[in-house]
Amino acid sequence: MTSKRQFIARTIDAIIDREGGLVFTNRKSDRGGPTKAGITLATLTAWRLRHGRPPATAEDVQALEASEIREIYRDRYIFAPRFDLIEDPQLFEHAVDCGVLHGPPWTIRTLQRLVRVKVDGIIGPITSAAIQAEKSDRLNLLLAVERIQFMAAIVANDAKRRGEYEGQIENLRGWLNRATHFIQDEAND
Repeated sequence: MTSKRQFIARTIDAIIDREGGLVFTNRKSDRGGPTKAGITLATLTAWRLRHGRPPATAEDVQALEASEIREIYRDRYIFAPRFDLIEDPQLFEHAVDCGVLHGPPWTIRTLQRLVRVKVDGIIGPITSAAIQAEKSDRLNLLLAVERIQFMAAIVANDAKRRGEYEGQIENLRGWLNRATHFIQDEAND
């Protein structure tokens, strides 16, 4: 039997894999700027400031150790948003992945809308109970659809601003693969 701690560790490893591994990138088309394993310069700076350390630099992102990356994921994308309260393993991993890509607040508000509770951006007892009461395969599918629509809006808005299809469209395939990964897992069960 897998413990919650082991499952969380495997979830974080899977997200790091989906983020391209422990590789540093700084692509012009990625608005996150300097990034390693999905941790952006802004995320690392916020994390370090919260822990009484100076703001991060691009070099700090590049030098990030796997242990700090995992610590950031655990704190910022699992325990702070309270995704650990989601009992279904597939939905838990989906919510965490969604939080990494779109931000925990967007993910929580979307889940709340989908389970028809007050949208306040907080996973408390009412939201948690509503998520547990919902069929997880249905909620996984609905969350994937919401993500895909959100991604399409990002690309469309980017195209309008630029007047052509460049910029975020370069990221769309990877984003869609991440969203549909959770649908494909359900279909293969």
